[in-house]
Amino acid sequence: MSSEYRYTYKKLSDGSYAAIDSKDPDVVAQKVKEKELEIQRRKKLDADSAYKASPDYQPGATLEKEDIGTSGRVGRGALAGLVAIPTSITSTVGYGLQAAGFEEEGADIVARAQAAKQKLAPDIEGLGLAAEIPKALVQFGLPGGLILKAMKNSGKATQLVATAAGEGLVAEEDMKTFGDTFIDGGPTKTQQLEFLEGQERAFAALYNKGKVGLEAAALLAGIPLTLSATGAVITTSSKVAAQIPGVKQIGEGLYEIGEDISSFVKEAEKRSPLLRRGLSSIRFRGALPDKTFAEIRAAKATELGALSHANAVALRDINDTLSTVFRDGEANGITSETVIDALDDFLYPTDEILTSKEAIAAAKAKQNEAAKILISADESFGFVKPGKMTVNTDPSKIQTEMSLFRAASNARKTIDDYSEAISRNPEFLPENAADTIEGQLGIYGSRQYRAFLEDDYMPTEEATKKATAVLMESASKAGEPITSAQARGMLFELIQKGQIDNATLKPKELIEDGVLNMVQKGILKNRTLDSKEIRDFLGEYSGKERIGSRVQTLDERRLGLLAKTKETVGRQSAIIAKGKFFTSLKRYNDTLPDDQKMFLDELPADALRSGKGTYTQLSDDIGYGPLRGKYVKNEYLAALEKVPSNFGQGNAFIARIYATYLAAKAISQKAVTVYNPTGQIRNVTSAMGFAVANGNIPNGKTIAQAAGDVFADINNKLVSQPERKAKLEEYSRRGLIGQQAQIGEIQGLLDEASRVAGLKKGGRTLKVLDFERNNFANKLYQAGDDVWRVVNYETELKRLRQMTTKAQLQNSPFVLRGTTIEQREIAQRLGLNPDAVDLNASIFNKNKANRDLREEFLKEESALITRDVVPNYSRVPTSIDVIRRLPLGNFIAYPSEILRTSFNILGRSIKEIASENPEMRARGLQRLMGFGTITVGIPTAAEAFGITMTGSSEDQLAAYRRSGAAPWDKNATLVPVKTDKDGNVLEVINGSYTLPYDYMMKPFFAVLNAVNTGKRSEAELSEIALNASGDVISEFLTPFVGESIITERFLGDVLFRGGRTALGSKIYNESDPIGDKVYAGTAHVFNGLLPAFSPVEINPDKPFWQEGPLTRKLQLADFAQSALVETGLLDPRYRVSERGRQLDFIDEMVQAATGVKTIKLDMKRSLGYKAQEAKRELKEATEDYRALKKAYGPRGEEEFLDEFRRANERKYKMARDLSITIDDARLLGVSDEEIANILRKEVGGVADWRALMNHTFIPYKPPASITIGAYEADKEKVRNVAPVGKLLEELNKVYETQPKLPLPPTPDTRPTPLPDRLPDIIRGASQRASQFLRDLEEEKLLGGR
Repeated sequence: MSSEYRYTYKKLSDGSYAAIDSKDPDVVAQKVKEKELEIQRRKKLDADSAYKASPDYQPGATLEKEDIGTSGRVGRGALAGLVAIPTSITSTVGYGLQAAGFEEEGADIVARAQAAKQKLAPDIEGLGLAAEIPKALVQFGLPGGLILKAMKNSGKATQLVATAAGEGLVAEEDMKTFGDTFIDGGPTKTQQLEFLEGQERAFAALYNKGKVGLEAAALLAGIPLTLSATGAVITTSSKVAAQIPGVKQIGEGLYEIGEDISSFVKEAEKRSPLLRRGLSSIRFRGALPDKTFAEIRAAKATELGALSHANAVALRDINDTLSTVFRDGEANGITSETVIDALDDFLYPTDEILTSKEAIAAAKAKQNEAAKILISADESFGFVKPGKMTVNTDPSKIQTEMSLFRAASNARKTIDDYSEAISRNPEFLPENAADTIEGQLGIYGSRQYRAFLEDDYMPTEEATKKATAVLMESASKAGEPITSAQARGMLFELIQKGQIDNATLKPKELIEDGVLNMVQKGILKNRTLDSKEIRDFLGEYSGKERIGSRVQTLDERRLGLLAKTKETVGRQSAIIAKGKFFTSLKRYNDTLPDDQKMFLDELPADALRSGKGTYTQLSDDIGYGPLRGKYVKNEYLAALEKVPSNFGQGNAFIARIYATYLAAKAISQKAVTVYNPTGQIRNVTSAMGFAVANGNIPNGKTIAQAAGDVFADINNKLVSQPERKAKLEEYSRRGLIGQQAQIGEIQGLLDEASRVAGLKKGGRTLKVLDFERNNFANKLYQAGDDVWRVVNYETELKRLRQMTTKAQLQNSPFVLRGTTIEQREIAQRLGLNPDAVDLNASIFNKNKANRDLREEFLKEESALITRDVVPNYSRVPTSIDVIRRLPLGNFIAYPSEILRTSFNILGRSIKEIASENPEMRARGLQRLMGFGTITVGIPTAAEAFGITMTGSSEDQLAAYRRSGAAPWDKNATLVPVKTDKDGNVLEVINGSYTLPYDYMMKPFFAVLNAVNTGKRSEAELSEIALNASGDVISEFLTPFVGESIITERFLGDVLFRGGRTALGSKIYNESDPIGDKVYAGTAHVFNGLLPAFSPVEINPDKPFWQEGPLTRKLQLADFAQSALVETGLLDPRYRVSERGRQLDFIDEMVQAATGVKTIKLDMKRSLGYKAQEAKRELKEATEDYRALKKAYGPRGEEEFLDEFRRANERKYKMARDLSITIDDARLLGVSDEEIANILRKEVGGVADWRALMNHTFIPYKPPASITIGAYEADKEKVRNVAPVGKLLEELNKVYETQPKLPLPPTPDTRPTPLPDRLPDIIRGASQRASQFLRDLEEEKLLGGR
């Protein structure tokens, strides 16, 4: 065929013609597209070159594609996917209209959709898989997930068809499928759209969308199957491993070793009080004799916390509903005043303790009328539909968002339930108190006073005069007259004395006015104080319109009603928790043999012989209930009570300073966690690791249920969702929620600060601290931890149920030890041995009540396991409680709990593997595999995956750790996420932030890194061992003894390091005026207290009193500055921050939203820092030898030689370390030209830099000036003669023995990144599969081989 007929000629957009060697339309279209793309690329390059040559060009103002980081690429991909959903759906409609014959209308819709996409979607071409994968996940995952959720009750085939249709709608018509990219054919290969027009193009576009939709639906359907298969593999492998001969015996052997060690420690404790005290300070049970006693101690705080949570829900419902009423004012004639009157009458129809039946009946009638008004108000304000409620309606059935009747009924029911609970424990109550409480059910309420809760409370003069008169009259009647001045003094002394603390409240104070009763026993003994005048003077909280002569505002009445309710349930909660605590101690104590009892009826013989000093007899006061009068060891009593620190007590000035420090430490820690979006995300992702560490692979349904329950509380939805409310109360009662370690430590510091400072409960400062405890950010941080704690509990419970059921089917025993008091009581109640409870014993199946007891036993066991193996603030030992109050460490409770739970996970795994039950053995192996996965498996796999995907190498990561990483990154899990075209690592992720048990592995990583560094520097084995030991100790102890955030900024940076941070950054110069120094230091400390989300911080370099724009005195945070640049509110030049970073808003946003921070490697800067450090070290290395020049006293030859040798040893070490850094910089892509420029110019010149780059060591030569200076002499200086000849001989020895610095090892091979290899891999696999099928078909045709 002649060439004339072989070629197809096409005119291109630049006017040129292309001769294409083909007549196939598809081939021609593809070639034309390639040439047009090349033309566009050349035009863009020409335009870019012209712009960069112009004076308007600012290099940092424009974010080039190669400068976009991994997070920026991910964010742009996700945003492009989000934009693609509506634009692709719109274009599908347009193509459909075109295909149906409405070509003009359809084309217009398609054009508008394409224009919107071009305007809104970021350009992700050339950004790689980091952008393409997020785009696909959003574009197809979001609609696909919504479709599957909407069709969850449909069949699998229907779901698949619907998903394929939906994914086709959102697909772009020019997307490439697997058939296009990898196998060049197949059922999903798409059609070329170039040169197609009108209906033909529309049909082809719809055809392509359908192909993409099919692939996307298939992938989406495969994800759950893959996850299920993974879970099944793990479960099956653990069950198979549990059956391997010897597994049980290994577990038994390890368990016996553990028991032997435990026995040895117990015996050693008996012999050594010092050892006992030491161990007591670092373990959960402290000095208590066994774990059950410790569980009872912890249960006291848990019970009080659960009651407080229930109280808060009830109070929040009243407050939110009242606030809405007050905002609206009036509805259908019902005013805010009517509502507050009715609420007060319903909750507290009387202010007095009633004794007559008539009075009680009248109060309850009043209450009934108030209920009717509240129901009417609910209907009038639109809270409930008319005619749906009566006074007999169950509040739990009212599931609207708000209801006055429900709020009041729940609060009143809470008070009455607590009253009944208290009256059921008569051993805690004074004589006849139970009858009194029972008589007040439905009407009782405690009193509280503003004088004891509000810092700025001051009674009116009128109220003071009336109270004074009453007091004088009372004293006169008692025969002890007092003057007006004395009476006033007594009254104001009463205000200073303060309120009753619920923690020390006695039950008698529930039925009497505790405050006034207390006062009658003190300064106003025998005075009759229970009068309205005295209560008015103290500012009684009440919902009544009048208190004495004073008329309250609506807000005061609302506050009074809430305060009265809060005080009532608070006092009751304290009594219930305290009563249950002592009762549980007594019940458990009674089950123990005499030689193991903690509480004794009589002093033991050894105590009688040695004296009573080691024992305390509990008071016969009713507050101790069944334990009153019993004897207990002093150390046990101290361990039970956990007496708080009394630092600063007796000195108000010191107390205030200490309280300020504690509060500052708490706020600075809160700023980087609770008030840090990244910290919030990391809290959730790391908490997930606790479940994985126990072999509990998260189940989507369980996670969703747990999240729904927990977040219903945050969103104040519990009052309208009684089932969730009951579940949350159960979780709280079992100590599963509200135990986040960092939150617990922060709140502990704030509570300690308020206690030390002696703040009043209602004071302004304490109100701020209460806000810190209960604000949304705090609740959200706590919830992120609570969700995974609940998931762990529910998963453990599910597994225990499965094991129990399987054992039942096999008619085999399933034995667990009763640890908690509830478990032991269940066993005793059913006549079983508490130390070996067979949950398949026939008695459990006798009736439903017994089956419920088995379920309760399993729930207690699951909760106990969760508390043991998941960090829990209530379990931190006393030593941690002490250290957290010192200017040391940050969040020390967290690493402490990581240590405790790590040993507990391993211990429980071993115990389970040693079980007779094969299912329990499998559970132990699962737990062990989970712990191995989270500590070693995931970090190792993540690093290897990063290397494979980016085409980097392990030696690059080692080089960065050694020479470029910040101290907190050196021993962390680093995952490479971005490389350049040569495979040089540009960005890494520190995975340690999301791996909770990374703390346990860092010491091991420290050893490995120290060994690798030692090998690289050819150090002696002893030096390697010493460095490794130091790094291990540092990694292990830094969380406990390192500087706290606030201490580091104030004491460290400002005072001790002279205006330099620990990493060498400048805060101020030594030559600055004192005023500037003070300002810079204060600004530096203040910035440490700012929340991480703060858009600005104070610039320490620019005091406010200096002239200049405000924008220079306040520094914008990177996120805020990048947002302002992105929106055009700031000049593009501000894309470069004051810290020398080019900012990318999308990158900043993705990092904040995901909690994943990418680290951009800057080896040039690291080399510059190392070179500066080397210059300082070189100066210091020769300092002692140069000092000989001015030595006044005599110096011998050996001293000259010794100092000369030491100078060269130090210089060699400096040169070796800098040479290694140079090699590491080369390995990570820094050119020799750039290295030379840094060493020669940027740091002011490093001596012998050329030699260093060539691994040559040039030793220090003895300068003639030192020899001459030493020789000079006068009356105040001795002449010293330097041994020049011997010094030169020593110099020659150095040249002979250390001529070369360590050479770098051969670099690792850098593989081609997996994404670049993947098409060839898949294509090859496809071809091999096709060939295999063809061979099989051929065999069939030929009748076999």
